[in-house]
Amino acid sequence: MKQCTVELAGYLNNKTEYKTCSLFQITLKDNSVIYCTDFDKDVIFENHVFKSDLFVVKREQTTISGTPEVDTTNITIFADKQHNDLVKNVFVLEAIHKGLLDTAYLTLWRAFFDVDIDTTLDTQIRPYGAIKLFIGRMELTSCNMLSAKFSAKAETTGLHMLLPLRTFQAQTSFAEENGNVVEYSEDKTTCVIPMKPSSNVLYRTS
Repeated sequence: MKQCTVELAGYLNNKTEYKTCSLFQITLKDNSVIYCTDFDKDVIFENHVFKSDLFVVKREQTTISGTPEVDTTNITIFADKQHNDLVKNVFVLEAIHKGLLDTAYLTLWRAFFDVDIDTTLDTQIRPYGAIKLFIGRMELTSCNMLSAKFSAKAETTGLHMLLPLRTFQAQTSFAEENGNVVEYSEDKTTCVIPMKPSSNVLYRTS
């Protein structure tokens, strides 16, 4: 379930037609941020300008799996001579090959506009509101001379995976006094096992 403001919820409930677009925020590992949109005009949202003349970005439907929820989505960046295909003054596909977008974070919104909004007069427009659909880490899956495809997964990925019932690992025993560790020793033969095969409670023996 995605959250939105009360005003936007009322707007969507009372409207039968409206325009919509995607807003992409890509945060690089040096904390610099790229703002772009698939709309035909620049979009102003949360005091940021999402540029329409950057590289072309196409997204796929966000999917949810597991408990807790794990969001995943795929985006494809296309190179286009009619757009400003630069990242840090480097051609976007070259930047991807150099690793400039490695471990980048994607934040995705869906913005909503009145269906009769006039996009011919203004070079920048403001949406009535937007819903945050996704935030997660980007991973490059394929790249060629024309485009690059990324898979993005939320930070909760892996939490819905089953854990092994029995594990063995080296343990450290210690003594505590007044909240401080006063003595400790390493034991490489300590085994951590569950009390019962079907139990999630671990019992320590040494």
